Amino acid sequence: MTAVRQGYRIELAPTPEQGARLAQHAGLSRVVENFCLEKVKAALAQRDAEKSYGIPDELQTPVPWSAPALERLWRAAHPQLFPWFTDEGLSSRVPKEACRLRAVGFKNFFDSRGGRRKGRKLGFPNATPATSGNSYTTSVDATEWRAV
Repeated sequence: MTAVRQGYRIELAPTPEQGARLAQHAGLSRVVENFCLEKVKAALAQRDAEKSYGIPDELQTPVPWSAPALERLWRAAHPQLFPWFTDEGLSSRVPKEACRLRAVGFKNFFDSRGGRRKGRKLGFPNATPATSGNSYTTSVDATEWRAV
């Protein structure tokens, strides 16, 4: 028997205070996704420089493609670069999901380039602009939902 995974899209009618809080989380998601992209691009640029110096591939800087690697970078950097994240008491689930989504984007790009993905060829992931709208994705275990 196979398990069925069901997603839900819910329209909310928040109060102005709740709307502001949701917008903060959407902004956090965008910041984390762009942070991850910058780290990957920096690692790729470093590898190119190392390659030009003749450093063997196995000794070159690793590129953080996976969600756990990106999340480790975020956790190490956010206290200095983004102190407002903890000051505002924002959810730690948002950065985790943003790292996962960015890692999926990288995987889809490489699968597309390697012919392992159906559909049109994808370009390298782009930065998410501030004008992209107030939306973010979160995943919560069903056991954590509580009826009010």
